[in-house]
Amino acid sequence: MNEWVEMWHEGIEKEGVTARIVKKTPGILCPCYNESTGYGNPLWHVDNPLEPDCDDECYLSSTETITDIKCFMIPKDSLKADNVDQIILDLIGKIEKYDYVYYGPNTYNIKELGEDDYIEYTNMKFRIKNVQRYDIREEPLAYIAVLELIQNV
Repeated sequence: MNEWVEMWHEGIEKEGVTARIVKKTPGILCPCYNESTGYGNPLWHVDNPLEPDCDDECYLSSTETITDIKCFMIPKDSLKADNVDQIILDLIGKIEKYDYVYYGPNTYNIKELGEDDYIEYTNMKFRIKNVQRYDIREEPLAYIAVLELIQNV
């Protein structure tokens, strides 16, 4: 590991914030699901009261894996017009008014997260978009992404 990567990891541990990554793994599709409408039929559960209830997306036994991670979460309003931020913006693209920028360690690959996965930070829930790996001297340094605000939790 080169000195830049070591300094980055030390900086995240010392100055970073804790965010929660929630990775959803769907279970099996509930029999109430109607393929033609794309929705579950709540009457199926009324007619089959002994069957287990499904989640909002019509899955039985879906799970969530929660990982707390140290990272930097920067609101759009706090980005400066300096060279570092411009490099990051060139990597991840357009950022909307309520978006945040995620700077995270290279030890957790957020590129592997799916479209239903999200990050929680200070009572806010974010969709992960435009993930890029940032390398320095051909070694992975960090993952950078746009975080789109989904809701306040």
